[in-house]
Amino acid sequence: MNKTVKIIFAIIGVLIVVLVGAAIIATQLFDADKIKQVASEQALANTGRTLEISGDIEITYFPWLGVDLGHTSLSNPAGFGDKPMVEVERVSASIKIMPLLSGQIELNTVTLKGFSATLHTKADGSSNFADLTGKSAGDNQAAPSAPQSQPETSASAGDKTGLPDSFSLGGIAITDGQFHLIDETSQTNLKVTGLKITTGAIAPGQPVDLKIKATADLAEPELHAELNISGRLSLGDQMKQISLTDLSIGLTASGEEIPGQSLELTFAGDLSADLVGDQLSVEEISLSLAELQLGGSLTVNKMSSDPQVAAAITLKQFNANTLLSSLGLPAIETSDPQALTAVSANLTIAATNSQLTIEPISINLDQTLISGNTTINNFDNPAISFKLAIDSIDADRYLPASDVQETTDSQPTAPAGSGESAEPLHLGESLAALAALNLDGSLTVGELKVSNLRSSNIVVTINAKAGRLQLNPLSADLYEGKFQGNVDINGAKQPPTISVSQKLTGVALAPLVTDLAAITPISGTAKITATLSTQGNSAEELTRGLNGKLGFDITDGTLKEINIDRSVCLAKQGLNALKGSGSSEACPPDQPTRFTFFLANATVTAGVLKNDDLFIEQARSDSEKFMHIKGSGSADLNREKINYRVTASQVRKLAQGGYETRGTPIPVMISGSFTDPSVKPDVSGLIQTQLKSKLQQKLEQQLEKKSDAGEPESAKDQLKNQLLRGLFN
Repeated sequence: MNKTVKIIFAIIGVLIVVLVGAAIIATQLFDADKIKQVASEQALANTGRTLEISGDIEITYFPWLGVDLGHTSLSNPAGFGDKPMVEVERVSASIKIMPLLSGQIELNTVTLKGFSATLHTKADGSSNFADLTGKSAGDNQAAPSAPQSQPETSASAGDKTGLPDSFSLGGIAITDGQFHLIDETSQTNLKVTGLKITTGAIAPGQPVDLKIKATADLAEPELHAELNISGRLSLGDQMKQISLTDLSIGLTASGEEIPGQSLELTFAGDLSADLVGDQLSVEEISLSLAELQLGGSLTVNKMSSDPQVAAAITLKQFNANTLLSSLGLPAIETSDPQALTAVSANLTIAATNSQLTIEPISINLDQTLISGNTTINNFDNPAISFKLAIDSIDADRYLPASDVQETTDSQPTAPAGSGESAEPLHLGESLAALAALNLDGSLTVGELKVSNLRSSNIVVTINAKAGRLQLNPLSADLYEGKFQGNVDINGAKQPPTISVSQKLTGVALAPLVTDLAAITPISGTAKITATLSTQGNSAEELTRGLNGKLGFDITDGTLKEINIDRSVCLAKQGLNALKGSGSSEACPPDQPTRFTFFLANATVTAGVLKNDDLFIEQARSDSEKFMHIKGSGSADLNREKINYRVTASQVRKLAQGGYETRGTPIPVMISGSFTDPSVKPDVSGLIQTQLKSKLQQKLEQQLEKKSDAGEPESAKDQLKNQLLRGLFN
């Protein structure tokens, strides 16, 4: 845009030079036709273009030296067609002669009516204006460096504008102006029509009204825009300072590519530029776009060499979905219709060519406050550091209602392949963006609810670099307990790897599991540890590659889906039926299994979990009696199958310590799928236990008979008896 403005003023400058030259010649040559001829020859000699003045020429000499031209045109260079590059219906400019003798410039109103220009750049980079900018078309060579100059003194710095001591202009009046910009290198075809620029008298230190109006049409994509600018323009001595107060910009645009196919933008503020101090500032900013209203201020130091930007921005409260609707975009689906209805922000920004810092950040998202700071270094390869804090947020409010329903649905998940499936996971592709991510920051959350899971005092340290994402450490208060852990995701490897380490202590399982799954299969106070790792791209590969260790220790709880007492009772009844004897004992109803202790440790290898130290202790009404349940087995995560055997024993606590088994231990098998496990007495194991007990009793009886009869045992008999006792015990 700056280049286009320079080109336009270069064209106007050429015209003014030619016109002033013609005016000077006119002081000696009074023949209008001769003036046109000389002006045309000068234009041809200086620009290689044909200058045609087909309208009348009027010359004034004193006290104003001026010229008033009728229709005038400047041709295109060779290869750009026969139509003129520049045309103007009428040009009028004059300068007061006597003030020139004392270094003062007093211009009358400069008038351009019916101004038209076409700027054309071809696909090879050549253009019809390159020769007017002092550079041949396609010339991309760097200009030779200027010799090292001494630092400017204050005096030289004061003259850097090169303007005379005094300058005034009666005004500018440009009407019916139009530009046609064709750039084949960027496929741009832009027409600006109805250009109108008017000002009052311009003099240093004297505010003047400025008005600009134009219409623009872009061919591809199709776009129509109308622009209106007004303000009070002030120029300092020698134009060292320029200010625009009460600046108002209105832009209305329409087109198929614009959200909602129409858009209205308004801007207001006070702009000032110090050309000597190389500074630009904009105060009292008010920007309105659809539902957005932005206020603030902006300062740019060293704007021509190394811009240093400082800005304070206030985004007034708005409704995000109302904004999207006004832009013709679909609303964001949320489970809470009041979500995203009150969004606002306050930001303080500092920026250079290589760094952007926003500090402080203050964002209000409905009832949530997000605060902190962030810095971005090296825009070519951004490195982002941040420190953010969220006071309290219910993330479920911002999820689609269907997602929240799935989270709270108590029905079991359908088996894989039972219906429409989501797009298959490919972790490597999902993590591809990590390669370009360079993050180093921290996030704290006072209170969080997500997937109906509640936690507080969350601290997360995030580091991402070269395709690797680490969350370390992670900590939170969770359901009366504590969570600590870390996550390491390495997307730079192929296949990607994931490792997780976590520890939960003092966690109340019942409310946690209820909030997470809307059911309570287990309760109690838990300590849970896990160190797991895996690798792969698909969900199946990640499950197959799962390895590690985990363990839990739960006290004072219940197992809702497993009634061990009833299973033991049914096993006893089955045993009595095999013996041919009935039992009047009524089995307890199907109710949760209460326990004092429930602990286990497991290893995971290639997605198969194995455990051999499960232990559950159930207290009885008699404080010295307990049910001890021990178990071992496996759970295949790949096939979602379980194969587990537990043995329940009635025990009595001994005074001297330890426990004494009472009655026959009862084995129970747990098998089947994760979603529909089968819990049945292990009748086969129970029979084996009973047979073993019977044989042991018979052996003991035989040994006692021999002992009572006083028959001596041979060495062979002694060895045999020891082996039999060892087998059954």
